Amino acid sequence: MGRNDAADPWRDVELAACTRTFLRRRTWLNPDLRLIEWEGRLAVAKDWASAPLVLRLYGRWCLGREWRLLRRIEGLGGVPRPLARRRDAIVLSFCAGVPLSGRMAGDLPAGFFDDLDRLVAAIHARGVVHLDLRQRRNILLGEDGRPRLLDFGAGVDVGRWGRLGRIGLGWLERVDRLALLKLKGKYAPQRLSAEERRRARRAQRAGWLWPPNWLHFVKTRVRRLLRGRDGRTPQE
Repeated sequence: MGRNDAADPWRDVELAACTRTFLRRRTWLNPDLRLIEWEGRLAVAKDWASAPLVLRLYGRWCLGREWRLLRRIEGLGGVPRPLARRRDAIVLSFCAGVPLSGRMAGDLPAGFFDDLDRLVAAIHARGVVHLDLRQRRNILLGEDGRPRLLDFGAGVDVGRWGRLGRIGLGWLERVDRLALLKLKGKYAPQRLSAEERRRARRAQRAGWLWPPNWLHFVKTRVRRLLRGRDGRTPQE
């Protein structure tokens, strides 16, 4: 977005020395996720530096995709700001909040899903789709009662595709909207409109005709396989 990355102090911070804690240790499909602090400021680093060379090459490609996507939506409230791009890591602003959990069902602020709908619509307006809103840990309840969206690693910058992107955006937006509809039905079913209830029933009946459900099924099975291999549950 026209910002000079070289002028950003986070670019030269020593990650290991500034690490307060690991939010997640590296797995086969995910980097180390570090909570770092420098001069009283908090940030999050996605770091592939400890991975073998082949995984580091894969990680650099993933980080490059996510970095470009975050630059596309930079300036929107409720999403991490990209702070620094490094060889094997990216540094993002820290978003304070609590991930959605089953205990929150029925207890979220009244306007939470309206705010979430608006945030996702704003992201779509930039030509970006998240594609992993099924994962509840990617959505935080902020201290102000408003939503925060994390982990755009599975997202797509459809805005780069030109005319084809405009066609693809309409289709891929439905993936995010269907995920939001299912979350709303779980956490605030009393707030579903009559039309949303009809859409939810249609989606349930045609579930296996909807390609994102196939992708979610495959991704879930891969995660379970890797969990059995390393004893940890991969997290976003």
